[in-house]
Amino acid sequence: MTSYWAKFVTNGQNLFRFDTRIYLHPVERCKPNDQPIGAVVGKNPGSARPSDAANEKLHELELANDKLLPTVRSIVARAYSKAGIEPPDGGYVQVLNLFYLCDKRFGHAMRTIGRIPKLPSDKSEARHFPWIMYLWGERDDAKAPYMVRFGRLDSDRHFYFDKNRNRVVPSAPNRGSFAKHTQGMVLEPVIKHLASLIETG
Repeated sequence: MTSYWAKFVTNGQNLFRFDTRIYLHPVERCKPNDQPIGAVVGKNPGSARPSDAANEKLHELELANDKLLPTVRSIVARAYSKAGIEPPDGGYVQVLNLFYLCDKRFGHAMRTIGRIPKLPSDKSEARHFPWIMYLWGERDDAKAPYMVRFGRLDSDRHFYFDKNRNRVVPSAPNRGSFAKHTQGMVLEPVIKHLASLIETG
């Protein structure tokens, strides 16, 4: 049983990761009626890799040196605890990305995707999410073309921890914002805000 699941697809020499899920209760397998309890949006998949390189279906992933996935799981679990609510069985946090190319070197990944004529998309972006937390760093010109589509995500509750203002902002990031990555983030304000969202359903 594990908490971390995804689909990995190889395209030429490039590896892409889709439908990444963080289950708060570890599961033996993903079920069709499992539902996202929320979502986070990061830059691109980093160190985590498939546990079975030949399997392009949803399966357990190997965290390797990935710190984001377990940190997000900890944040959300602590928020449920603070709210005094038990996470639902089969509930998971959906991990979305600006783009889905696996590469822990973001600058290198940006150069690589610039040479790919048509980037594959993640159908998970079409789901409904009770809340969305953004972790994609500074909103700059290089990232901006990949950020536009996230304005169409199906959720009424968006938030991020702004590095420049040192506080939680209850909206989607806009021009000039800096949606802090989990690395070095002050977690307590994020946990408190997320707990309030969980309490109000």
